[in-house]
Amino acid sequence: MFVSLLYGVFAQAGGFTSERDRAASASVGESMVVLGGVGVGVGEEKEEGATAAATATVEEYDKDEDRWVDRPEWAMQTGRYRCR
Repeated sequence: MFVSLLYGVFAQAGGFTSERDRAASASVGESMVVLGGVGVGVGEEKEEGATAAATATVEEYDKDEDRWVDRPEWAMQTGRYRCR
């Protein structure tokens, strides 16, 4: 979903490069950025007592190409999926 609060526009956008849940998002200038989260299904196939693995990846939406682009140069040092 692409959102422009400035112009009140909501539209379907290209898919993420990786599936994730509980991610954070922010508007940076004219761009939308999604960071962190937990991979969808993480922990479901692991043995009992396993903890979910947080991701440190950051993706930026490229509105001209209608796709999400990995931004490894912006990756967090430690993966996060919630504030503590």
